[in-house]
Amino acid sequence: MHYRFPLGPLTAMAIGDAAGAGFEFQPAEPYDVLKQRQSLYIQHKMYPFMPAGCYTDDTQRAITLVQAYTPSISPGQFGEDVATRLVEAYQLDPRGYGKGMFTNLQRWTTMGKGERLRYRNNFAGLFSEETKRESAGAVMAASILGVPHQRIDDIRRLARAQASITHKGNAVLAAEVVATLANYLCKGMDRRDTRNYLAQEFGNERLLDTTPIQAPKNLAWDCMMAALQCIEDATSLHDLLLRCISLGGDTDTVATIAMGCAWNCKSLENDLPPCLWQELEDGAYGRSFLRKLELQLLNREHLSLRI
Repeated sequence: MHYRFPLGPLTAMAIGDAAGAGFEFQPAEPYDVLKQRQSLYIQHKMYPFMPAGCYTDDTQRAITLVQAYTPSISPGQFGEDVATRLVEAYQLDPRGYGKGMFTNLQRWTTMGKGERLRYRNNFAGLFSEETKRESAGAVMAASILGVPHQRIDDIRRLARAQASITHKGNAVLAAEVVATLANYLCKGMDRRDTRNYLAQEFGNERLLDTTPIQAPKNLAWDCMMAALQCIEDATSLHDLLLRCISLGGDTDTVATIAMGCAWNCKSLENDLPPCLWQELEDGAYGRSFLRKLELQLLNREHLSLRI
């Protein structure tokens, strides 16, 4: 009998993030080789400061979205609150960010008191248009916005608001797709009809493209499509995680998206090895903190952890 640990959306994302982090942009490791590993948590060769089992900026952004969200919040206020919390989270617990995000977040830490006052009520102003890209930061955490039982239009607006703070173009659209996909699967809808549903919802035939993806780059659309591919092909949650990592490329973001979307998908068995929970970091902002935060979100939405 396989021991199953309770799984929620934030812990699922953190597991995908921490497992994918050690393989990010390294030579792709075949699925069968990954399956034989005792643990999927390994230290990345280029990041000795990040121990195995630690999550990255993907999960930290998800934390800020949960903290900023309330059922009655407007998209504009939500975007501003996300910007504020991104700065606060970075100060409390620095994680690895892309060059553009890192530059903006570092600007705040080096500002004098007078300059900071200019941004006190407008943290969004820190993120200049010149640094906005179509990179994966816009989508890495968007799945958490699919948990609330809101109308799809409202979910899309929130996803668009958080993405637009730091990104632009296709990245913003991809964030809306991820949040919509997560909501669709969380409600127990048919995984086999996912692409048709998304293509109809967004009026975008690119979502029907089933061309196999390998080594997705750090682009929001690529990572979203890779996660969608893995969700469609997977037979269980552990299989899903292995598929995401075996693609190579931006493994942590693809795995974070996929796990965050599919954590409550009833057609995917929760067969994740217990070590993925036991070995997930548990410092000040580790698994215990994530569990408490996701329970607050789930309780508010009258949902429960998945066993």
